[in-house]
Amino acid sequence: MRWPVISLVAAALAACAPTTHRPAYSEVDIAREADIQRQISRGEQPRAPSPPTGAAGAADSLGPASLSGMGGPPATTSLSNSARLDVIATRISIAAAPFCDTHVKMDLVDGQEVKRCSYPWRLAAAKGVNAKADGKSIAINADLLDFVASDDEVALVFGHELAHNTMHHLDKQRGNAILGTVAGVLVSAALGVNVGGAFSQIGRGMYSQSFEAEADYVGVYYAALAGYDYHGAAAFMRRMGAEHPQAISHGSSHPPTAERYVALEKAAREIDGKIARGEPLIPNGVELAGRDRAQSSSMAQSSSEPISATPPPGEDSYSHGVPGR
Repeated sequence: MRWPVISLVAAALAACAPTTHRPAYSEVDIAREADIQRQISRGEQPRAPSPPTGAAGAADSLGPASLSGMGGPPATTSLSNSARLDVIATRISIAAAPFCDTHVKMDLVDGQEVKRCSYPWRLAAAKGVNAKADGKSIAINADLLDFVASDDEVALVFGHELAHNTMHHLDKQRGNAILGTVAGVLVSAALGVNVGGAFSQIGRGMYSQSFEAEADYVGVYYAALAGYDYHGAAAFMRRMGAEHPQAISHGSSHPPTAERYVALEKAAREIDGKIARGEPLIPNGVELAGRDRAQSSSMAQSSSEPISATPPPGEDSYSHGVPGR
C-alpha cells in the first residue's frame, strides 16, 4: 500500500503546479540572448537589435479602457520614488482586478469609484534590486526604482509580484512542502530510514522556476492592461543579466535572465497577436468568471472619461503601512 500512497502524493504535488500555457521558445533563442547579455556585461556593443519599442499606443486603448476608463499612463519622473510607485501600482491594481478573485475592493481614484486588487504595497528600504510578494502584500526596494530605466519597467516588476499573489504561488509552495513532508514520512516507513526534512524542502522547491516564469508571463499582461509599453519589458532582464553575469545562464529559484528575456519577448508578441485579432488580454490558462470575463472581452471599446490613476491627496489606505515580514 505504501507505494500507491506515495504515487497519490506525487499526483497531489502536480496539482500545485503552474496553470498557464506560456509561449514556447527554443534553446537556440536562449543561447543567442545569453551571448548578447555577456557582450553587454563586458562593455561591448551587442551584435543584435534591441527589443521592439514604441507600440504602447495600442495597449493604451485596449487595457485600461475596458476595465476602469483610465487614459494613458501619466509621467512620473518628477515624483518621489514612493509617489511614483503609488501611481504605477494603483493603475495595475485596477487593471488586474478581474484576476484578483477575493482580494478586491472598491476604491475612490481621482473622484471615481473603481474596483481594484486589494493587496497593499510599500516602498522598502532594504538594499538590492529586488521586490517581494508574500501572498498578502508587495514590497518594492528603493534600489530597484533607482535601477529601472522607465515606468514601463516598474510596471513589469509590480505586475510580476502581483501575479505571484493572484496566482497563489506562496499557497502552492506551502501545499507542496506539506505534501513533501507526507511523502517523506511514507518513504521513511517504507525504507526504514529517516529522511528528515529533505522531502519537505524538495516539495517547497518544486516548480520554483516555473512559478517565477508564470509570474513574468501574467505580470506582463497586467502591465499591458494598465497601458504600459510591454514591448520594453524584456530589456529589463537584459540589463539585469549584464549587471549580474552569473545569472545569465544559471538560476536557482529564478530562471536565467537570458531565458526570462526570451520568454518575455514571446509573451509580448502573443499580446500583439491578441490585440490585432481583437481578443481579450487574458493570459492563456487563466479563467475569469461571469462579469469579469465580460469586462475583459470589451477591450477594444473606447473609454469614456479617462482618469489619471493618481492617488488622491492624503490617501494612504492602499499604499502604506504594510506589515513587516
